[in-house]
Amino acid sequence: MRLVTPTSNPIPLEAQILGIGGLIPLLAGVAAHIASPEPFGLPLTRIILTYTALILSFLGGIHWGFASSALAHADDRSRAIRILAFSVLPAFTGWLVVLLPVAIGAPVLAAAFVWILLLDWASEALGAAPPWWMHLRIRLTFGVVILLLILGVTSMVR
Repeated sequence: MRLVTPTSNPIPLEAQILGIGGLIPLLAGVAAHIASPEPFGLPLTRIILTYTALILSFLGGIHWGFASSALAHADDRSRAIRILAFSVLPAFTGWLVVLLPVAIGAPVLAAAFVWILLLDWASEALGAAPPWWMHLRIRLTFGVVILLLILGVTSMVR
């Protein structure tokens, strides 16, 4: 089974499953945080923030790969070099965010996930990303951003 949008190639089932699977720990963590801020004495919000920062860093690594491949094959080397340079920002942002209070870090991470969509778009425009990439990334980003905003708000009111 593949998700097909009218204007895109189908998103491979494996990418859908793994992408949604990456949302499950975030969803479970936010739900547990709402139910009990520190179940079993665990600093759950820090764990959730760290997990999400790792995912952001992972996305930066994907763009490093896209840009590296484009450098080897693309005519537009300057755009590939810019993507390569920007691809290190997600790891740096994630590192900084885990040092912030959760009520601040969660919305900053949400903004970083929206920002990385620009890198997704640039990689797609360069021809470095698969044709279904943006359709998958928009859906996953929407889920991550909503969950991070919920985490941020619930962290402020506790």
